[in-house]
Amino acid sequence: MRKNLAICTVIAVVLLIAAYAYFSSYAQTGKYQSQPVSNVIRVTYAQTGAGLPYFVAEDMGYFKQENLTVEAAGVSTLSSVTSSLLANKADAGIPVSFSDIIVTEAKQPGQFRAFAVGAETHDTNATGIMVMPNSTYRSIADLKGKRIGIGSGLNPLVVGRWKLGKYFNASNVTFVTMSSSFALAGAMASNQVDAIVISQPAMASAVKKGLARDLPNSTDAAIMDPFVVNDYVLTSKFVAQNPRTAAKFVNAMDEAVAYINTNPQGAMQILAAHTNTTVEQLKSGDNKPPWRDTVLVNGTFKDSEVNTSAMAAMQALANKYFAANFINDTVNVSNIVYT
Repeated sequence: MRKNLAICTVIAVVLLIAAYAYFSSYAQTGKYQSQPVSNVIRVTYAQTGAGLPYFVAEDMGYFKQENLTVEAAGVSTLSSVTSSLLANKADAGIPVSFSDIIVTEAKQPGQFRAFAVGAETHDTNATGIMVMPNSTYRSIADLKGKRIGIGSGLNPLVVGRWKLGKYFNASNVTFVTMSSSFALAGAMASNQVDAIVISQPAMASAVKKGLARDLPNSTDAAIMDPFVVNDYVLTSKFVAQNPRTAAKFVNAMDEAVAYINTNPQGAMQILAAHTNTTVEQLKSGDNKPPWRDTVLVNGTFKDSEVNTSAMAAMQALANKYFAANFINDTVNVSNIVYT
């Protein structure tokens, strides 16, 4: 009897040890633990004035504060940012043109989540139509029948048509597409085009080099104030799979937006350093910042003339795209908002 009891006791001890080892191995391999949170995020950013929030977050150490590892790639156009996101080569786009967002949402809903919005207002100077310094053209109305240089992608074409359309039928001009904003001034100087639809910092650089001057009332805000030009986005897939990392990235970018709005001189220096320009080249002479007004997606655009929520501004422009037949279906912008 005692022998049987001893045998049973030994068996029980062996089973307990085996069970402990079994469950310990699971714990060590992480099967019964939550998987470690990845702090890596792939970012494609525009090497233009539109990339300013990213430049600030990088230079001011906001990504490091959030313990993020950013794998970044710079591109020359906003359309290239969009392509990178749709090809799953990036998790965040800094920024994506609003036209690309609307067209993508109409065709393939649910691709992006926007957390910040950049818009041209009457208090900013980030876009314009420019002509040669010695040109006889004094108004957009003088450009009827002319050759107009634009950047690649849908947005330059759309804003070009809408700006010119306030004065005459835009079909009365010939649009010539260039590879980047910095190629536009050179194309005009070599008489390939008569005027250019351009943005910062190429715009300020062209003025300082004596290559161009801007026409009055030619910023994007002449179309609509505020005029949403771009959104700062994450892919919906990344947000769903990495919610904590997504939140950290948004926090870092929020800090960058706050820095830009409260420290414009510091932001100017950072922009110059990242765009191969100087602070003097970026100054326009009218005390308006050479970047778009940027607010969080739940924020408000405030200038000398308007007080409009970012959501309302996006929806108004989305409706305008639909009315102008640039998209075949209406878009509810609340579906693309990061929450």
